[in-house]
Amino acid sequence: MRFFNTSAAVLALALSNSCSALKATILADTNRDGKVDVKGDTDIKGKAEWTSERGALILANIGDTDRRCSKKLPDNDSASEVNEAFLDKCNDATGNVQRNAKYLAPLRTLPIAKLSYSAKGSIHVTDDAAAENIRVFVKEGNDWTYVAANHTFTAQELQDGLELGVDARDVRRPTWDGKAQVHFTVQDGAQKAEDSVALRVAPVMTHHHLQLAERVFSTDSDYTGAQTTFVSDLKENVAAAGIDEPVFLFSNGDIWIQDFFEPGYTSIPGPDGPIVLRVMIRSAQAGRFSGRDIFRQLRNDKVGAVQHPGDGDTLDSAGNLETVPPYTLNGKSYPAGRIIQGQWDGRKPLIHEFL
Repeated sequence: MRFFNTSAAVLALALSNSCSALKATILADTNRDGKVDVKGDTDIKGKAEWTSERGALILANIGDTDRRCSKKLPDNDSASEVNEAFLDKCNDATGNVQRNAKYLAPLRTLPIAKLSYSAKGSIHVTDDAAAENIRVFVKEGNDWTYVAANHTFTAQELQDGLELGVDARDVRRPTWDGKAQVHFTVQDGAQKAEDSVALRVAPVMTHHHLQLAERVFSTDSDYTGAQTTFVSDLKENVAAAGIDEPVFLFSNGDIWIQDFFEPGYTSIPGPDGPIVLRVMIRSAQAGRFSGRDIFRQLRNDKVGAVQHPGDGDTLDSAGNLETVPPYTLNGKSYPAGRIIQGQWDGRKPLIHEFL
C-alpha cells in the first residue's frame, strides 16, 4: 500500500512556482566605472539608493546642437528689462527629441525568458520633480525613441532586454536636488514584477586654477585704445602657450568679461574616460544683458549655459567666484577644489545657493 506525502507535494509545487516567478531587473552604472555590468553583480548592490559613494550619475543635456536655440535669441540692443527665464527654455533637452545622444547615461534591463505573448513592460520616473526633468529613451536600431510613462514594451522586447539611455532637462537647482528613481515594471498575466534604480544629475563644477586653459575670452570693446594693444599681445601669448583655440572676443560693450559669466563643466564616468559637457554660468545679474551672450554665442553641441534668477549688484559679479585647487583638510578631501566667494555685511551672492 502506497502513502502519498502531501507535505512533500506542496513543497515541490512551491519550489516549482518560485523557480518560475517573474523577475524584472533594471541596471545603471551604480558603481561609477563608466559602464553597466549586465553579466556580473557589480552594479546591483545598493542600486536603488543614491549615496555619495554609489549611485548612477546622469547629465543635464543642455547644449545647443547646430545652435538651433542660440540663433533665435534677440540681440542686446533690442533687450528690455524682462524676465530672463526665456534663455533657459530652449536647448538640446527641450521637448522629447534626442538631439545629442553622446550625453545619454546608459540603463539596461536584463532579458526575461519564458514570457507569454501578452506580457508587457513599462518605465516610469519618480518623484514629480524628477518625472518633469528626467528623459528616458530606448535604442531602436540607430535611433533613440522617447519613453513616456504610458509607453508599453512588448514581450519580445522584454525577452531581448532593453537598451535605454537617460538624460535630464535641467541641472540641479535649489528647488530640485537632481535625484530620481527609474522604475521598471513587467506584467505577464496574473504575475507582476518591479525593480528600480537610483540616479542623480551630476553637479555643475567650476574650474580651479591648476587646470590647464583651453580657451581664453576677452573683448574687442575699446574706449581708450589700450584694449586693442592688449588683445594683440594676448593673442600672441595664447598661441605661444600652445592653446589651439583662438581668443574669443565679445562685442557687447561690457569690458568686465570675468564678471558676467564663469566657465564650468559637468561630467559623468564613461567607458573610455569622463564624458564632459562644458557649462557657462551666467552671473545672477538679470539686468546685465551682456550675460545673454553666453547663451547666444558660446553654446554648441559641447557647451551649455545656465543662469540663476536674480538681479544682483557688484557682489554678484562672477569675479567674486573663484575655485581654490584640490586639497585635504582635517581628513576631508576636496578633489575638485572648493569655491570661494566674498560677502558684504553677512549678505551672500545670489548664486551661492545654486552652487
